[in-house]
Amino acid sequence: MLLHMQNIRGGFLRAVNSKLAGTIITSWSYRGSPHEVCLPEYACAAYGWSIREADVAALLARFFRERYGLPEADGAALARIALEETKLIVSTALGRPTLDTKERAWTIPAARQADQLIARMREEDPARLKESLEEGIRLFAGGDAAWQSATRSAKRLQREISSWDLSRRHLQHRLQLSMALVRLKSGENMDQELRSLAEATGKLRDGWKALYQDAYTPSFLEVDLGFRFDAEPGIIETVRRWEKEPGSPKSPTGR
Repeated sequence: MLLHMQNIRGGFLRAVNSKLAGTIITSWSYRGSPHEVCLPEYACAAYGWSIREADVAALLARFFRERYGLPEADGAALARIALEETKLIVSTALGRPTLDTKERAWTIPAARQADQLIARMREEDPARLKESLEEGIRLFAGGDAAWQSATRSAKRLQREISSWDLSRRHLQHRLQLSMALVRLKSGENMDQELRSLAEATGKLRDGWKALYQDAYTPSFLEVDLGFRFDAEPGIIETVRRWEKEPGSPKSPTGR
């Protein structure tokens, strides 16, 4: 979401510099996403034409204050945290989408999400990868209190700001899952931790469903829940199979 807002901001600045009369914003994700997810991106358009705020941090601080009614200090703090969190590329959060012709929606299968994580585990030094994931987990955990406080103190559009926090908590959860799978590949027994993460997945899924059950059509809600949460067992199983492949550190031929 924040990356989209930064893209809109950058496009507007270029348009202003080129003295264009206006612009049109479109979104491929709007058809399959609840309004609360997309509205911040469109609302950002109302702020984008002012060249007084070339700094996206200043833009976001004002956006948080004016859109959600947060105190000035809270808006500025939230903007700083959001910019830091957006710098992270979360393993298994991305992948090449496939068109589901039955649901008429774009989906990212678990196998492709798992392939992305496996590729990273193959290419990066294990110790460095763990350090990177730990840094990301600490970064997200450090912003939890500020986001939760903002969600409680927002004077308007509370469900919309709740969607920001729920999305970032899902990314935080994916970082923790990635860490568990990296440690699994290293030979550690992660069964208990994976069971705990599965319970956390269920709670996040329920929270997402409750937040958006009135905004989605039922079929799109199921597609989104499947992409965000129901795919995780498939990701874990794919990594477990790879763990046992010839050449794995735990396999007889890899010792």
